[in-house]
Amino acid sequence: MIQKPPRKIEIYTISVQQMDLPEFEMDVHCSGGTYIRSLAYDIGRKLNCGAHLSGLCRTRSSAFDLNAAIELSDLEKMAPQEIEPYILPMSDCLAFLPSIRADRFLEKKISYGQKLGSHEISPLLAADFVSAPFVKVVDTSDRLLALIEPDKEGLLYNYCCVFTG
Repeated sequence: MIQKPPRKIEIYTISVQQMDLPEFEMDVHCSGGTYIRSLAYDIGRKLNCGAHLSGLCRTRSSAFDLNAAIELSDLEKMAPQEIEPYILPMSDCLAFLPSIRADRFLEKKISYGQKLGSHEISPLLAADFVSAPFVKVVDTSDRLLALIEPDKEGLLYNYCCVFTG
């Protein structure tokens, strides 16, 4: 058996959804980095009976919920205008990143690929995000303009990706 290195995780809730012994279905709400297969193994070990997964379905990850998803076969049958409501803005897909809203001046600098000084970016960040490894930059309509990261000296922000036209 391959031993996974221990990591700090958090289990918020575990609830049994259905039981037909020796099988049961459970719902787990947990932090990122949790190995559900390892959790099942540990539960079986504690119960002194062994346990493994016969199925696994991730119902939520970050801001994405399975209830908001559509089947690929249904998507393939849709006309382009029917698909549009299901397309998420890129800035929503990165909701976990700290964000700044660019004014017209900053938006123009980004579109020309000009250097971004920390003196321009840091004041726009909430205090607890000033040392964040990545920052998303959105325009006044919340459209994603760029992903940036501070350089090693903390004087400039470098572009990871630019999404302007």
